[in-house]
Amino acid sequence: MNKVNINGNDYEILDVLEKISIADSFVLPSNKIGSGSGEAKLYVGQVGDKLKSFFGERGFEINCFLSKTNLLRYLNSVYSEYLEPNQAYRLKEKLPLKWEERKAEVISKEVFIHFIAKDQNQIDGPRLYINSTNSNLVENNYLLLRKLPLPIITHLNIYKLKNTITENINYFFCLFLNGVEVNIYEELDENLIIDSEYERLIPVSEDIIEIEEELGNEFEETTKEIKIPFDPNKIKVRTDSSSIGQIIEDLEAGVINMNTEFQRLAGLWDIGKKSRLIESLILKLPIPAFYFNEMEENDLEVVDGLQRISTIKEFIVLKNKFKLVNLEFLHELEGLTFNELPSIYQRRIKTFQITTYVIEKGTPDEVKYNIFKRVNTGGLSLTPQEIRHAINQGRPSKLIAELVYKNSIEGKSFHRATDGKMSESKRMEDRDFANRFVAFYLNSYENYKPDLDTFLNTGMSKIKEKSESEIIKLKEDYIKGLNLSFDIFKNDAFRKRFNKNDSRKPINKALFEVLTVSFAKLNNNQILELKNKKDVFKRKFIELHKNINFLRSISTGTAQKENVFRRFTEIERIIKETLER
Repeated sequence: MNKVNINGNDYEILDVLEKISIADSFVLPSNKIGSGSGEAKLYVGQVGDKLKSFFGERGFEINCFLSKTNLLRYLNSVYSEYLEPNQAYRLKEKLPLKWEERKAEVISKEVFIHFIAKDQNQIDGPRLYINSTNSNLVENNYLLLRKLPLPIITHLNIYKLKNTITENINYFFCLFLNGVEVNIYEELDENLIIDSEYERLIPVSEDIIEIEEELGNEFEETTKEIKIPFDPNKIKVRTDSSSIGQIIEDLEAGVINMNTEFQRLAGLWDIGKKSRLIESLILKLPIPAFYFNEMEENDLEVVDGLQRISTIKEFIVLKNKFKLVNLEFLHELEGLTFNELPSIYQRRIKTFQITTYVIEKGTPDEVKYNIFKRVNTGGLSLTPQEIRHAINQGRPSKLIAELVYKNSIEGKSFHRATDGKMSESKRMEDRDFANRFVAFYLNSYENYKPDLDTFLNTGMSKIKEKSESEIIKLKEDYIKGLNLSFDIFKNDAFRKRFNKNDSRKPINKALFEVLTVSFAKLNNNQILELKNKKDVFKRKFIELHKNINFLRSISTGTAQKENVFRRFTEIERIIKETLER
């Protein structure tokens, strides 16, 4: 999707300039850290083809706008820093009074706040700056870009939009606290209301789980490089030259396990895509290799190539599950099943040569895990939790599933504490939560070493080493952590909260792991005491969100060692302070 709707008009997103840092020199004196006077010009990058393409030739004037939704979201995200500043602002003592004042100003504005920006082409050098025109109206609107943001910890995205009817170009300026960001569609969503009692932003529909920006980046990074070299002798991957005929025989013999723990569905391709795969085989066009994981009893579990294999199974093994359609070259074969194809084409399919890679039994889990991530290149890539589940079969995978299964004792506590929202999650998101508890429960945060994926996989693997009594104790403590979370927070458990009347936020994974594990360590007397003092604890929890460093530890860089330590030590601190009160 690359279109947005603004006031009933469709706009195409042409391009974006991301992560433009809000410098101390740009903001108003009330927000400054340094001693400079500051200027109204905004630095947007080095002059070059990219910026010329984005803004136009030097001397440009462009139509721009801000969104009330975005500005209110931004003010909510920096509330704690306004209230109890951590940076050394020049007028630190006056800053807390500015938040309400600036929020009221934004609320008084229209939904979309327009201004005109222009190139500061009189400035020599390679750096490109923009400013606004002299019109009082647009100047005051542009001034919000200098008035609201706090320097260093704030960045700006600029989206270039084209009206699909008039082809007019507009630029959307969007403010974010570093690490706390939502997408453009949410920022332009007019299905948002302003609560008149609290004058706060309330989404009409709530996201289930807060997105962790870092996890996606970490997952991508670890697929590209191995930070801790493996012993090459432990990497056991067999390369075989094979044929589609062998795949067919293995499917018929039940050697290839199609009901894997990956939780990806076979047959997700439409008939047109399936037909073109068959056409490629007939035309002898190259296709990607197949990857398998060797399980017990010589079963092969598909690592990469599930949709291709399920297509072969439907078209050939299950006999005529679909007919060929929308072929690119062999139009005369359209409407035919496998049995109806000329025998020469049937033979051509079966004798088509392929390459298969088999990860052999005995390959260490940490090696296998990295291989899974590297070769998982299909259109529906596995999530990290799906991979962890696939390579930790048996006792570990069953326990993690049991911890979130709706009808288990543990699962009932889990779904109650998460307000039933996990029933709507997909791709093993619920099991990812349980996996986090298990990993930090079995291996203290004090022993944590990045990256998080490996830590969680190691934690899941450790289940195999535990006695039955230790597993029972883990389950009991898991329930204890969940139930205490619910008793204290009710349906607001594991969610950020900046003030008592704040709108409810999505469930935060970092808060889930730190609260459940920390509560699980308490004895029965401490649990009873904390429940009796829950109002004190909740006040301390809200106050903790005013600490920008703690907020970062649960918002961005959550897998960094210092952030893991910070959130656990801070939660442990307020638990101790509450109990000693």
